[in-house]
Amino acid sequence: MCINPKLISKDKNKEGVYHKSDKGAIYMFFNQLGGEKLRLDIYDGKKISDVEEFKNYNIISCSDKYNPKSKVTTYYLSPKKEYYTDTTGVTYRTTSVNVFIDEYGDYRTFSDYTKKHLDSYTKWLDREKERLKKALKLKNETDIERCQERIKNYEKIIAKYKKDLSRGM
Repeated sequence: MCINPKLISKDKNKEGVYHKSDKGAIYMFFNQLGGEKLRLDIYDGKKISDVEEFKNYNIISCSDKYNPKSKVTTYYLSPKKEYYTDTTGVTYRTTSVNVFIDEYGDYRTFSDYTKKHLDSYTKWLDREKERLKKALKLKNETDIERCQERIKNYEKIIAKYKKDLSRGM
């Protein structure tokens, strides 16, 4: 974050000033009519609507209940256009997206984590296939069965993550 630490308030009840959550995310809150408090998360000193990656989306809803110990604030974004052309000229179909602020104060979409999990399971699948080859050489029936079962499970999980990723989740 590029916010001067002196600007972060120690008073958790002060409205309209920067606060820091227990996890390190920077935010501020404002009192609303009816006593509710609206939380505004800051990303490099910007509102979510000012973050370049989200320029093509409308904020539909957010978990706006104020809580100084809140670990995650989520937003549901809807695309402004059905198709989006980036600066390189590639056209993408846009889908609604769920955005949340991770423990480091960075905005994340669910697809970021889906890709990370997909990569992990792909590595585990490769390792399990190597174990199966070794078990086949040693003709160890219990290891062969165990490896085949894990491979089948990993392939199911990978197929699910690929499906989720293709839907923008």
